[in-house]
Amino acid sequence: MSTDSEPLEVWCAGSDWCPITTTATLIGKKWHPVVIHRLLENGPLGFNALKEEVDGISGKVQSDVLEDLEEHGFINRTVVSEKPFRVEYS
Repeated sequence: MSTDSEPLEVWCAGSDWCPITTTATLIGKKWHPVVIHRLLENGPLGFNALKEEVDGISGKVQSDVLEDLEEHGFINRTVVSEKPFRVEYS
């Protein structure tokens, strides 16, 4: 075990996608960690139930955050019913 206090270097191949940079970028956004925390704390939630848990977020911003987190694999979106249309995020 090294006693050096030098920072650990992280290498990513070229300018391609880097998982560490992507994760830091997503988690560093204003609402992303709050949404992830509420889903971890409360389990699967529908859009409106999640909006009640996240104080101060607008519907548009929440929609964008959920889409971004789902696209990058941080959360899952599950269609619960078709009529009426209902989804849950986890």
